[in-house]
Amino acid sequence: MTLTPEIQQHRKSTHDIAPYILNRWSPRAMTGKPIKDETLMSLFEAARWAPSSYNAQPWRFIYAKRDTEHWNKLFNLMGEFNQSWTKSAAVIIILIARKNFEHNEKPSVTHMFDAGSAWENLALEASHRNLVAHGMEGFDYAKAKTALHIPDNFEVCAMIAIGERADLNTLPENLQKMEVPSTRKPLSEIIMEGKFKK
Repeated sequence: MTLTPEIQQHRKSTHDIAPYILNRWSPRAMTGKPIKDETLMSLFEAARWAPSSYNAQPWRFIYAKRDTEHWNKLFNLMGEFNQSWTKSAAVIIILIARKNFEHNEKPSVTHMFDAGSAWENLALEASHRNLVAHGMEGFDYAKAKTALHIPDNFEVCAMIAIGERADLNTLPENLQKMEVPSTRKPLSEIIMEGKFKK
């Protein structure tokens, strides 16, 4: 696998890494076309193989495909900004994580960390299949718990929109200029040897 022309234009790593990591980004423009169930299950399968503390696999995915009875329940959890582009997604997902270990019901301090690993696996698999997988926090977390009957021992982590990528001109005008792969902070800002440094 090589870097896509779009990624070559906008991203450059300072050290050698696998191209699939740089190729993954979070577009918003989607066609609205359905994706096959087999493809969707492959994304969840990739998430299933993420690492977790005690191999507890605390993540759960609640999903809704567009044009089904479940769609509005999840879609209506989002604010207007996210609704303006997720309306063209094929699938929307709520990622939740079990707060306690199943084997002893003791608190799992890393449940959100583990769920994040599952999301990243899903996102990388989607990118590999040339699909959009865009995570977001712009929704009503409390409403999600009640509307989706999520038990108290689960924490709501994020929402994810998935679909086939579309031309950026399909987006509202205010979002079109945002439709480019983002860069990252330099390593000097995120790594510290031995102790925390300002």
